[in-house]
Amino acid sequence: MKQVDELRKGLSPYLNWNKARLTCFSQMVLALFMVRSVNLTQIATAFQGKATTDSHYKRLQRFFRGLTVDMSCIFDMILTLFVIEGKVWLMMDRTNWQFGKKNMNILTLAIGYKGIAIPLAWFVMNKAGNSFTEDRIQLLEKAMSMIGKLKIKGLIADREFIGMRGLTI
Repeated sequence: MKQVDELRKGLSPYLNWNKARLTCFSQMVLALFMVRSVNLTQIATAFQGKATTDSHYKRLQRFFRGLTVDMSCIFDMILTLFVIEGKVWLMMDRTNWQFGKKNMNILTLAIGYKGIAIPLAWFVMNKAGNSFTEDRIQLLEKAMSMIGKLKIKGLIADREFIGMRGLTI
């Protein structure tokens, strides 16, 4: 639990959450490195503590229920924790998860850092299918304002993100 406590303390200045929520999030982050999957049932198997895997899974479900995140806090935390040297690639992708009977269609923007993609911002869409061009532009403009246009090498994204309106970097 030492790693969980250290990570929770490190995250607390950036996330205005209570101790229980920060602990759950810290457990989840550490579990992601272990299981290398975003599947909650797999993440639950890597949680520390005496509770059963089923209890950890239910805890993860409660964590995401009603979760709101201030994207500015996430940007600040990422840019503080990871010193960005030189130009970086931005990566955009969309994923669709099943949360009970509800589809979670999420548009994510990440930054390439030493061979890994670190999520900077995401947008949960209340619809099935592809995102709107305006949603993608909004995420990119936010990233450019936080990182700076001169630090961005380019954007990597699937062809599904081609839109009618362009964005100038």
